[in-house]
Amino acid sequence: MGRGLLVFKGDKPKKKKKKSKHEPRGDHDDETAAAKASVAAASALPETAESDQKPAAAPRVATTTVTPPKIHTGRGTITTSGTVVTGHDTKFTKELRQGDALLVQVGQQDEMRVITMLLSDISINLSSPFSENMVKPVSFRYIPKPRNTQREAKQAREKAAREAVEEEANASGTGTSQELVYRERTAHGSYRIRRKQFDTELSREELLNMRAKKASDKYC
Repeated sequence: MGRGLLVFKGDKPKKKKKKSKHEPRGDHDDETAAAKASVAAASALPETAESDQKPAAAPRVATTTVTPPKIHTGRGTITTSGTVVTGHDTKFTKELRQGDALLVQVGQQDEMRVITMLLSDISINLSSPFSENMVKPVSFRYIPKPRNTQREAKQAREKAAREAVEEEANASGTGTSQELVYRERTAHGSYRIRRKQFDTELSREELLNMRAKKASDKYC
């Protein structure tokens, strides 16, 4: 019992509490709690930022649709000799054009060649011969070459205009000439230009009379 403490009769003296060495102090508990709160807040910030940030959209890749070439079945049959193709009951001028691809079955495989010249309804020329000649008539297929119809129509009009100017200048122009130029219809329904030379010069009237006798000449 320490000095200076009064103890009344019947009262039990109070024992002093011993502080444990491992028991943290109150101030230390507050500091620890504050530190933990700060750490928790700091760790929560990046998560919030990441949750608010939207994932970047994937870049769009441009896609193009490629139309496969259309294969047509040709009319009639053909035989070949080198690069020369001969048609049988064919209409080459109506079905084919220069630059189209010709398909023929040789043995068990299909071979393709490019048409370089369109001569008539029964004759065309190829870029290279097939691996073997088609001695017996065989069926054929073709792939049209992609073309600009508007540009082709414009070129055809320009060509026709140039031919008309040339023919008018040679056959019905002023002065005299030693050449008669006129159109002649072919057996396949198309036209070809004919030129006839004379030893003596002819007048404009004489040239017109000669052209008038050509029934197939559309300018007369």
